[in-house]
Amino acid sequence: INKYYTSNGLNLNAGKSKYMTFGFTSHEDLDSFMKSNGIEKVDSIKYLGAIVDSKLKMNDHADHLVRRISQSVNAMNIIKNHLPTNLLLQFYNAFIGSHLFSSGFLMCRLNAGDVNRLQRIQNKSLKMVFGVDKRFSTETLFVEVAVNVLPVIGIACFNLLLLTKKYVLTSAEDFEVINEGRRKGQLKFTRFRGSVLANDLACLGPKVYNQLPVKIREINKYNLFK
Repeated sequence: INKYYTSNGLNLNAGKSKYMTFGFTSHEDLDSFMKSNGIEKVDSIKYLGAIVDSKLKMNDHADHLVRRISQSVNAMNIIKNHLPTNLLLQFYNAFIGSHLFSSGFLMCRLNAGDVNRLQRIQNKSLKMVFGVDKRFSTETLFVEVAVNVLPVIGIACFNLLLLTKKYVLTSAEDFEVINEGRRKGQLKFTRFRGSVLANDLACLGPKVYNQLPVKIREINKYNLFK
């Protein structure tokens, strides 16, 4: 990488650079080489808005989301009695919902425990917005009260479907469309045993996409599909 930078008239700032190895294999030679060049090894790092770790578990990213959103929920608890519902909903969208949506497809890589943590925080904030009791049924909350708000798993699926459709429309070779038989119009996908690859876009994207009604899958304009 340094040779590439040098040959193209660029400078690599080792002091601002980090490196990470993925998997469980030891890399003693690499570690020694990087250390001699002043580049620090890390187990997790924030990259393009997501906190990526060496095991691809996304636990650190979930912890970051919980901290950020919890701060906003605490602020909402202070102002909830001084603002009408429409302004509280704007506050929710700006400081809570935006963080959930900004994680995009990565929400699908969170484990069930982290999804539940985020869901509890979202439930708490929406009950403040709409002024219902904290013991109010969560299912009823999304079906009858917060009807235009997606729950955490819904946000994950929504972003996953958008990314999958974008690949279908622009990079068709990445996903093979079935052209005949009972599954005509669906996408082929590979089944993986490992939990890391099972939540990969190539596997999870088609699996969720194929559950959409045919009339939605057949839409060939991205914005209309969205």
